Amino acid sequence: MMARFLTGGQQTTINSTITELFPALAFNNGFRPKSGDDLGQFVQSINVNSLKSKKSFTTTADISNAKKFIEDAFSKIQPKILKEKLDNAFGITQYLYESNKSNPINNVFWGYRIKPRGVPANHAGDIFLMFKDKTISGVSLKAGTEKSAEPLLNTYVRTTL
Repeated sequence: MMARFLTGGQQTTINSTITELFPALAFNNGFRPKSGDDLGQFVQSINVNSLKSKKSFTTTADISNAKKFIEDAFSKIQPKILKEKLDNAFGITQYLYESNKSNPINNVFWGYRIKPRGVPANHAGDIFLMFKDKTISGVSLKAGTEKSAEPLLNTYVRTTL
């Protein structure tokens, strides 16, 4: 029997969870993955209710969503797409650690539905970097495929707050 994989909006939600939440969890837990597969193994083993993991969420309601989305990522996304998104997430995690070198980050928030305090609800950011100096940078991520064409106006990283 053929596996049933998500499509459309449901798949988009899981894809964005991989590229947004997974790097936040890795960074907030001090995990430095060596590859996308390494990041995936880490996320599958993590306790999203731990103190370090909870720093990734703006509201506790997002924790239950995260648990479901993580499970779906590894069971309902086509393996080829999962690998590609994990590789994208690995690159984003590397970006977080590089950014941390020049401006130390206190924690990274997943902007799934609710933005961190002080950020407008309509902000385009997907993840938010709270620096140790209390400034915040919202990052809009467009992690595509080798042949996809992401919207040009959203393919940048910009400090907005």
